[in-house]
Amino acid sequence: SPAMARALISAATSDASPMVRNQLACTARRLPGRDALPIIRELLQRDEDAEDPQIPLLIWWALEAKAISDRDAVIHLFSSAALWNSSIVRQHITERVARRYAAEETEVGFATCGRLLSLAPTPEDVERLLKGIDLALEGRRLKPVPAALESWFAKAWPQRPPSLNLVRLGLRLGNPQAMERALKLIMENDLKER
Repeated sequence: SPAMARALISAATSDASPMVRNQLACTARRLPGRDALPIIRELLQRDEDAEDPQIPLLIWWALEAKAISDRDAVIHLFSSAALWNSSIVRQHITERVARRYAAEETEVGFATCGRLLSLAPTPEDVERLLKGIDLALEGRRLKPVPAALESWFAKAWPQRPPSLNLVRLGLRLGNPQAMERALKLIMENDLKER
């Protein structure tokens, strides 16, 4: 009921008991996305749970259960700057959500990764997303090249010195600039070892 939904959101926002927040994460997984995601949003912002051994992973478990069925609503959560600043999101969610969508290896999954990369407010957030994508695609080159990732990459490459994760994505996309940078990094490392 709407009253129960409000009560659960309120508990996720302000209940002092970690046992209650633990149970709320478990409950959110079983609820439909429209009811679960507001609870998950509030739980994600409870920084006091970032070091808890269970709660962040239970929140991820609940969020991952909605990743496909409620894709747009899940991505909409990341349109909030406050969410990106959450310790739980930074430490436990960002990399996993990128890895989840990249692991689909579909145009829709890669488009979702492109949306997340575009929403990321800081270079550190971009790096976490790139790491998740890299882990999902370990040992593979992307053929055909996903348009959304290629478009994001073309904008991102000239904006900052390329990180190793950005170079890796470029290699997966078959980008010649990334190949050139990778070869340069290999040669520099080889010279240092001599």
